Order: sequence, then C-alpha cells, then structure tokens
Amino acid sequence: MVISMCSITTRHLARVLNPPNTWVRIGVSSGGCSGFKYEISPTNESPLRTDEVVSTTPPVYVCGASVFRLLGTRLVWTEDALGARIEFDNPNAHSSCGCGDSFS
Repeated sequence: MVISMCSITTRHLARVLNPPNTWVRIGVSSGGCSGFKYEISPTNESPLRTDEVVSTTPPVYVCGASVFRLLGTRLVWTEDALGARIEFDNPNAHSSCGCGDSFS
C-alpha cells in the first residue's frame, strides 16, 4: 500500500466529503520551504489509471506522479496547542520544515 491512515484520520476524511466532492486526493508538488509540499483536498475528479486508490471508505487516492515520494507514508491525526490536523509521517523525507508542510 502506498500510504496508510490512522483510524481518526479515516473518520475525519469521511466527514469532509460532501457532494460533489466524492474523493480525497493526496499528492506532492514543488514548493514550500523544503522543496516539496504535501497536498490533500476533497475533489469531484475520479482517479486516473495512473493514480493509486488507497481506500474506498472513505474514497482516497494518491496522484500517480506522487506515488514514489509518498510510498510508505502514514497519515496521522494530531491534536496539540497548535490545533488539530493531519500530519504526514513520510519515511522518504530526508528533512522537513518546522511546520511539517514541506519536505525534501
């Protein structure tokens, strides 16, 4: 499996899906202070053949161009003084910025 999610993350993603958003898309793009930034968003675009479906309940897929950068990543729900959020525990990241939104 490309990514895994803790049960709290799974429940949160299921709650944010409202029509017309029928999928959660996860990917990586250039940017951020460390070189790459994580992207996670509800979408009404179905996965392409090159994308990797990682869950059907809730429906989640990883963008095909991001699969190798996210291989083995675990999405973890975190609550602390900064608030509640999904964090990416990515074994492929050599370094990350202080806020955890970007990595290299």
